[in-house]
Amino acid sequence: MSEPPICEAFYKLAKLAEKDGIGPLNTLPGCWTRQIGKQWWIACNGHKQTMKAISQDGASQGDGVAVGPYQCYIEFNGWPAGFINPFGGAMAAGDAANEAAFIAAIDAEIAR
Repeated sequence: MSEPPICEAFYKLAKLAEKDGIGPLNTLPGCWTRQIGKQWWIACNGHKQTMKAISQDGASQGDGVAVGPYQCYIEFNGWPAGFINPFGGAMAAGDAANEAAFIAAIDAEIAR
């Protein structure tokens, strides 16, 4: 039996973490948090247990959100926009906040 394909957005976040020199995520004391562009903010949990999202600057509305094991919580302009894991998840589907826009923002960060 083959493994399901990896979620593209999650894969891109892994590439961004690699570029930033972050990882493995399970060695961090909590979630990996990061601003992505001006509009996106993430909290990725690499642990076996649920962790609270705590931003480095305390500026995110997501501070204190429980992020499940191996999941990533996503905000757009300070509003909840989704949860993803390696195999899928749920994302906002608006004109500005959607999976394609999120992936484009990650790609822009990787290119910097």
